[in-house]
Amino acid sequence: MTPGRAFAMHYDCRLPKNIDLDKILHKHPFNPRLHKDNPIAIKDRLALVLDMLMGSLNIKWGHGEDKDCYANLCSTILQDLVRDYKGYIAFAIEVGIIEKGDNYFVGKKCTSYRFTKLYRTSKKLQFHYIYEKALVKRIWSAKIDPEAVKKYLHLHDQIGHLSVDWIEAEKFLDELYGKDEFRKELQRNSLRRLKDQKYWTFKIGGTGRLYTPLSNIHEELRKTLRYNSEPLVGLDIKNSIPFFSMAFFIKAVYEEQGVEKLILANNESLNSKAKWEKNQGTSRRPLVILVDFQNRLDEIPDLKEFVELVKSGELYELLMELFNIPDRTEAKKKFLAILNAPSHWESRRRASLVKRFPSVMQAIDLINTGYTKTKQGIGKGEKKINWKPGDQVCTLAHVTQQLEARFLLDTVCKAIEEDHPEVPMLTLHDCIFTTQNHIALVKSYMERHAVEFMGFAPGIEVK
Repeated sequence: MTPGRAFAMHYDCRLPKNIDLDKILHKHPFNPRLHKDNPIAIKDRLALVLDMLMGSLNIKWGHGEDKDCYANLCSTILQDLVRDYKGYIAFAIEVGIIEKGDNYFVGKKCTSYRFTKLYRTSKKLQFHYIYEKALVKRIWSAKIDPEAVKKYLHLHDQIGHLSVDWIEAEKFLDELYGKDEFRKELQRNSLRRLKDQKYWTFKIGGTGRLYTPLSNIHEELRKTLRYNSEPLVGLDIKNSIPFFSMAFFIKAVYEEQGVEKLILANNESLNSKAKWEKNQGTSRRPLVILVDFQNRLDEIPDLKEFVELVKSGELYELLMELFNIPDRTEAKKKFLAILNAPSHWESRRRASLVKRFPSVMQAIDLINTGYTKTKQGIGKGEKKINWKPGDQVCTLAHVTQQLEARFLLDTVCKAIEEDHPEVPMLTLHDCIFTTQNHIALVKSYMERHAVEFMGFAPGIEVK
């Protein structure tokens, strides 16, 4: 055997520097349902559960949330890796390693946690290495979806051309985190993992969005990525959700993209009603109001104004005035929060939207029929009502994301791949990354195919 080969296959778990798993397990003997006589296997699985929490927290921190935030541990993935994971989570809570949030959410079998203060204030990071081959292979397979690789092989292979400008990266890390070496090292680790394909994430989410290593890297640090030594440039669809929401109001797009089928596929209440109407032999459809709005678009002042504002890219400027918010980004956040909330969640800003755009809000409420609970929950303590698997999702959010993925991944990227396979191309939801020399080409493809897909081109921001 080649020297060192026994250690070649491994997975490195990210843990706070001041956590001593051996000491904790000696002081608090743990008797899990499986691997009772294998202390190394027990320690490895405990480290893996904590690493998964660390990875989720790292994404949150990369999006600007503070160090005290909570993140979810997804049992869908954990179940495949650590079958008795619930016992490990309970143990970690019992011995004071992690804690559950007061406002944790339930949804897709996920609950949010964070490390206790002792460990989340750790100054540095350490790594626990897992060498159990069967477990390591399962970890890798959980990160990579073979169907996603097959479908988007060209985008997958592009990741291998990425490198990091470490001098620039360290400057950004200092600006972002100051003396917080803990979060710095987590982001360094995300950047280092680009070098090894085994560490890549490449999966398709429930709404068709593609998740890659870029999803785990802070927005500012993406500026330090290089494609064959050239800086990456992002071409971002401005006002992405309002842009794709036009598919609900423009008849040609609604029919061409099969939006009614998408709505019904994401909304059990409306789908059940549609089936009932069909069984009754009636021609009435649950989304008839949408069709009526489309047919009378030019006759409905508020709907016509809303569509024109989205097309001109001036919607958020009006919302700044309507909400009395001077910051465009903040006005955007408030607007999207209203769209993604149940209609019975009343607020002053929602009321102002209903008054200004009554037909638009009526349509959105119809699309979100049955959506009454959110993952954040309603109420407090034992009386809190949480979203749970099987409850209605936010249909508007799901459908607009599905249209976004269909447009960006399946239309624009596929067209560029077929016509110009030499063009560097990576994606992150509503953004395509390329290099400086190819900005004009990628932008032209995005605009041209947007006209074919949606009937008009959105604003494209180069950043």
